[in-house]
Amino acid sequence: MKNMLRPLCALLVCTAIFTSCERSIDVKTRTVTVSQSAANEAASNKCRLVAADNWNGFTTETYHYNAEGLVSDCQVNLLGSLFMHATMQYDNKGKLITGTLSYDNITVYDVVFEYENDRIVKEVIYEPGTSIIADYTVSTYNQKGQIVKRESPPFNLYATFTYDAVGNVITDDVYLIDNDHFYFGIAFQYNMPFKEPKSARPGMPPFSWWWLDELTSPFLPNGRDEFAGDDFGERFQIYDEDPSLTVINSAAQNLAADRLSIDNFFGGQFYSSWLYENCGGKNTLNKPASTPAINLDQHTKDKIFLKMPLLKGPGLKKQLAERKAIYRRLRD
Repeated sequence: MKNMLRPLCALLVCTAIFTSCERSIDVKTRTVTVSQSAANEAASNKCRLVAADNWNGFTTETYHYNAEGLVSDCQVNLLGSLFMHATMQYDNKGKLITGTLSYDNITVYDVVFEYENDRIVKEVIYEPGTSIIADYTVSTYNQKGQIVKRESPPFNLYATFTYDAVGNVITDDVYLIDNDHFYFGIAFQYNMPFKEPKSARPGMPPFSWWWLDELTSPFLPNGRDEFAGDDFGERFQIYDEDPSLTVINSAAQNLAADRLSIDNFFGGQFYSSWLYENCGGKNTLNKPASTPAINLDQHTKDKIFLKMPLLKGPGLKKQLAERKAIYRRLRD
């Protein structure tokens, strides 16, 4: 397997200078009022995801909700340390309007969401306390209202998506904008009727907006194959799950409680579990990760790190550099 991996071509960062944007926004003074009306009372009692323990505890996620029951913040930890923190603010109709992003608990970037036909078509990230654009993502939809492309021109990347008949994402591929070279991708299989945990996040759009390349499917896949691109954009496989060996258990309301899968290439087992509230019935995490992340060898940690979606904004630079180092280690 190691001989299969070759260096990825260097990612080019777009150097275009943004002299204008579609609208002028003072992110330091912008205010958003969140309604406390009784009309939103039902949302506050909705079944919702509150925590996730991913890939043997390698990453964890926690979610908090505002008085209306809408997601107010998400924190992602990597090996026990803060990796990303996002906050969300809504208008009085419960529409996501602004947010913030921080990386390594240091810098906060302001985010503004732009809409067309009640769909988010652009997410603009500003440098802290300024109106200078640090990154932006443009989403393209098909006639069914499904996102088929998410593009980050400042970082020379775009992601494409295809779907099955019920709306599950079956391919998720990332390319370089300047030459359309394949960078990496995932193919999913769905043969079990367990709901995707991230579908239980009231207020969230059909994607985790702090990632470039992660959409939310109705169901949790029981098969996952991963591919990387070489110097010429040719793809080769780096991870392979046998769907028949994946075990998924359900929590309340048929949401997935936990997932255990096996990598056919290396034989490693990967375990994830989720915690919910207001769902009735079984809501708790089943058990700690079967193999704590702190005890994983470097090779396994590298493989899990490559499963993480790509961040939005300035945090992406560090993440891409770490990915390049991982490919070098896997190659050697």
